[in-house]
Amino acid sequence: MRAPRYTARGVRVAVLLFSAVIASRPHTAIAQDAPPSAWGRASDVGLAAARTDAAWLGAWSPLRGIADIARPGFRAPDAPGLMQAPAPRMGSFILAGAPGALAYDLRRSLGVDSARYSELTLHSAREQGTFRRPFDVADREVTQLGGQGWSPIGTRGMAIGRFILDREGSDVSGNSQRAMPYGSSPFIAADSVTPALQGTRARFEGALAFRVGPVSLGGSAGVDTREHNSIDAPLRRTGRATIPATSLGAQYTVPWAGGGVRDVRVGGYYRWSEASEQNILNPVPRATIVYAIQGLDEPLGIPANNGQAIFVRTERRSSAVGGSLDLQLFGAQVAVTYEEGQLAEDQYRALIGVRPTDRWRATGRDVRLGAQRSVLGARVTLVASSEQVNGDGQRYDLRGIALNGADERNAIELDVRRPVGTKWDVALTGGAVQQTRTLTDFVVPRTAELDGLMGFGSAEVGRVFSTRAIRRVVVGGAFASRAPDAVVPRADRNYQLLIAPGLRYDATTATATAGWVRLHVPVRTHTLIVGGRMDRTNAPATTSGSVGTSRDAWRVQVAWQ
Repeated sequence: MRAPRYTARGVRVAVLLFSAVIASRPHTAIAQDAPPSAWGRASDVGLAAARTDAAWLGAWSPLRGIADIARPGFRAPDAPGLMQAPAPRMGSFILAGAPGALAYDLRRSLGVDSARYSELTLHSAREQGTFRRPFDVADREVTQLGGQGWSPIGTRGMAIGRFILDREGSDVSGNSQRAMPYGSSPFIAADSVTPALQGTRARFEGALAFRVGPVSLGGSAGVDTREHNSIDAPLRRTGRATIPATSLGAQYTVPWAGGGVRDVRVGGYYRWSEASEQNILNPVPRATIVYAIQGLDEPLGIPANNGQAIFVRTERRSSAVGGSLDLQLFGAQVAVTYEEGQLAEDQYRALIGVRPTDRWRATGRDVRLGAQRSVLGARVTLVASSEQVNGDGQRYDLRGIALNGADERNAIELDVRRPVGTKWDVALTGGAVQQTRTLTDFVVPRTAELDGLMGFGSAEVGRVFSTRAIRRVVVGGAFASRAPDAVVPRADRNYQLLIAPGLRYDATTATATAGWVRLHVPVRTHTLIVGGRMDRTNAPATTSGSVGTSRDAWRVQVAWQ
């Protein structure tokens, strides 16, 4: 039987039709995603419903957090992206978003990489289950359109870009409207209702760099916007968040390098972000209770039943300076980056006044190391990172420092794969993440401590066919397992409802597994990729307590390259 004929025009028409649909129906994006990896990347749409990109493709994002270590939901790692996403590159732009290195990092390397790449993807996903925290949604449906690519500009320039459009909905939301409720800051506004939510999300980011003699100049910028509202509920929730970010940097090629050390480049960069989030709760006709989460103290419930809307605004101002070093050391491409940043977060609640009700001030540092070389015909990539954040919190009703928090995250990851082009291709990744968190509330007083170690890995096997209907078939699987050691303080009723389950979630032993399959179909000079993935997370009933025991997700994908 002859394979059906496809046309590029037909695919473009389908994408345009989907774009029209995505603009007509809203959903919500109120969660955060950071699958286990040593690559530092910006938060994506929620949990297992996120994109299937290889992790390194998002590590350069200017929207990556500054002086803030997210606490994402537990899940299996992303796929290595064998024969779909390009194999990992190495350099300080790829590693940490140092924009001056872009002109070098995406050029041909190891003799097999292409200097051009583009992809358009469509995802549909759903997840549900009881293993979650109070501010996570109970279930989620996501439809996502995304695209990314890079290309040289002349002989001295390079550009890269990425966009994501999301439609997301949940039948039962969490107890907070915050877009990213689980970070380093202990201040958050919550309420007693969990209505169905719908909303939209758009994210655009890009970078550009040029070489001028021994100097490379570059910059990147991005914006992430989110909007949501409740549906079919007698109490209205609305909210929106905007996160703009930009960075500027330069690199200088050292002329005196020689011997086993080649192509030495040193550089510096500056990053800036100023996020704003506004949430409104309108208790008409149904009343609700608003809670001010302030560390580990018992949250005070404030009834909202007089018909007056409750307005909460959060402003986040952050900046960082960093340095980078790139070189070839005895045949290996090596990159090292160091970054120091500051974060100032102010939360305003209109029911109390116009002054900031809570203040969080944090400083952080971020060290990253990456190395890559060819070993026995295989591409071997090693990435290690160390992040530290220390912050102090001030409450509206008290003088002085009321809270102190310290977060640390150390990770290492190894990626090994054969160059694409043989009949059988294999990609393996594996690593470990060690994360500690200490939050001390001087008012109560109480201290919560977490020290967790997580191991993770993934594998993909691809088979190349000579038929006209199918070019490649890829199957893969992933796992993650953690065994934390934690101290979760006991306290009163509202604390047990809103704060303690989030601490127990991080303190629960759990395992996560995932499996997927992808088919590559040739379409003239392009490739159509169709695939699906299933995820499952399990926690023992004896230790998970009120945070549940399991969570499942599935995802289907169509990509055009």
